[in-house]
Amino acid sequence: MAQKIIIASGKGGVGKSSLTIGLARALSAKDRRVMVMDFDIGLRSLDILFGVTPQVVFDWGDVLSGRCDPKHAFLKLKEKLFFVSAPLRMRDEFSPGALGKMAAILNSSFDYLLFDSPAGLTSPGFVLAAGISDSAVLVSTPDDLCVRSVAAAARELTRFGVREQRLLINRLTKKPILRGKLPNIDEVIDATGVRLLGVVPEDFGITEYFSKGLPLPNDNFANLAFQRIAGRMEDEPIPLDVKII
Repeated sequence: MAQKIIIASGKGGVGKSSLTIGLARALSAKDRRVMVMDFDIGLRSLDILFGVTPQVVFDWGDVLSGRCDPKHAFLKLKEKLFFVSAPLRMRDEFSPGALGKMAAILNSSFDYLLFDSPAGLTSPGFVLAAGISDSAVLVSTPDDLCVRSVAAAARELTRFGVREQRLLINRLTKKPILRGKLPNIDEVIDATGVRLLGVVPEDFGITEYFSKGLPLPNDNFANLAFQRIAGRMEDEPIPLDVKII
């Protein structure tokens, strides 16, 4: 049975989409079958970051509306990695119930269903993804504004019944924390009230590679962090020893 995980934050610009792709690739490298679903209706971006925009003809909205067979919308990126794009507009037939039925069909074919949700706790994409998720990975950068938004997202997801939540701190840099300009890891955990899953260091190579639809090099710091986090998601006893620059 697939783990259905929403990747959420509350505000935009924290790197949810890049983290979704990094985790999906790391999990598929562990021989897990992964389906990534873009829930940013109207502003979808994962097709660009995956480098498959010319291949996207249909989206999960077309599947729900009966406009296409699922096999035409679900793109196989690698042997264990699949992707389906978000619709360009919201439609009346989109509901957690309808999406839940589609997720149930995927349940037996995948180990993970990763839902990349948009910014905003009232956006249709967030509401739909939250309505079909079993657990959440909440993404925060180490700044007070984002930490507050993640705490709000955690409360909202709990209201949806998504009580299994883990925290992923993204774009962490050492110097501002040592100077007291940004909260440290423990302060972010305390302020959000969410148990830590992992830390990803600031790495400008993510933008450089993902904007071209390319995977990160194996020795890239962020990629090493994704591998460790994927291991923790698989309950491997991996320490928090990511290199922070």
